[in-house]
Amino acid sequence: MANVVVTGSTKGLGKGLADAFARLGHNVVITSRRQADIATVTQEINKKSEGQIIGQVCDISDKKQVEALWDLAKTEFGSVDYWINNAGYASGQNPIHKIPENLIHSMIDTNSLGTLFCSQVAITGFRKQGSGRLYNVLGGSFDGKRIIKGMGVYSSTKASINVLTKYLVAENKNTNIIVGSISPGILITENWLNEQKRLSPEAWKKIRPTINMIADQVETATPWIVDQMIENTKSGKRIAWLTPWKIISRVIQAKLFGKKRDLFSRHNPRCSKSRSSLAILNEQGLEPEIRLYLDNPPTAGELKSILAMLNIPARNLLRRGESEYKLLNLADPDVSEIDIIKAMTEYPRLIERPIVIKDGKAVIGRPPEKILSLF
Repeated sequence: MANVVVTGSTKGLGKGLADAFARLGHNVVITSRRQADIATVTQEINKKSEGQIIGQVCDISDKKQVEALWDLAKTEFGSVDYWINNAGYASGQNPIHKIPENLIHSMIDTNSLGTLFCSQVAITGFRKQGSGRLYNVLGGSFDGKRIIKGMGVYSSTKASINVLTKYLVAENKNTNIIVGSISPGILITENWLNEQKRLSPEAWKKIRPTINMIADQVETATPWIVDQMIENTKSGKRIAWLTPWKIISRVIQAKLFGKKRDLFSRHNPRCSKSRSSLAILNEQGLEPEIRLYLDNPPTAGELKSILAMLNIPARNLLRRGESEYKLLNLADPDVSEIDIIKAMTEYPRLIERPIVIKDGKAVIGRPPEKILSLF
């Protein structure tokens, strides 16, 4: 059993990594700038995991707060075996000369400065205790090989982390410290969805097929990434989820064999209707991207988008047999659409299932044969 610190871990990739470690029985310290988020996520993960989850508010651009984070992990668990620098901030869709000064500070202070401070604290601690594993999360065009529109400042900060990681590998050679990096690929996180909302409908329609081919849900990638970190014994390794060969394979599957993926399917493996719907999709030669919505509930924005594709009001998506339906008095006709959506995000069991989405259209698989209307 290992002791793990994951920065920026109440949402997105960080939360997924923390959850994957905890499910394997490891102890995890999570961080956020908001105590409320920490309380929610620690309670959520502790309910379904073998490992112990604790959290602390931490602004990683403040080195004293980072040192306090190390002290907490060391005091509570006795050692820190893994330190994962995940906390970061991304803002795209603008050329460099148009990015507001406050956003530039946010990206540089969090991504570059914050990762540097965290690396200093982790390496110092590892040297004192005799061992440890440090991983820095990359992203964007960190190697400068691809120019991604609107991501100039963000990619520059990730490039600095890439160089920082190489120096840390060299400086800690011949020690019991392993330093590596993580390239998670394109994952559908809350931050990604917020950026997506800024696109025009035409722009989103244009890139959506590509996103469906190469992107993944967080819960799909993070268990594999954690397994790779645990298995790795070589400093300098970059753990890459979305490899060039994986991209080529997915493009071939979609273009030549018609096996299209959709990142917006909602699934509960314990539900017979969900299992039957998945079987029908497989019979159609499709391998849908499955989202386990009970573990990774949709945001209000996602639900609104799904309701629009279903062309139904939120009330029609409610499961009326769940205890929360009565507890929240959702049968009351005066409960607003906004309040119903909020209830479903907080209590995802209220969402009817399964939902299958293809090419901008959605169907509830009840009965499962209804999903054939999408083909």
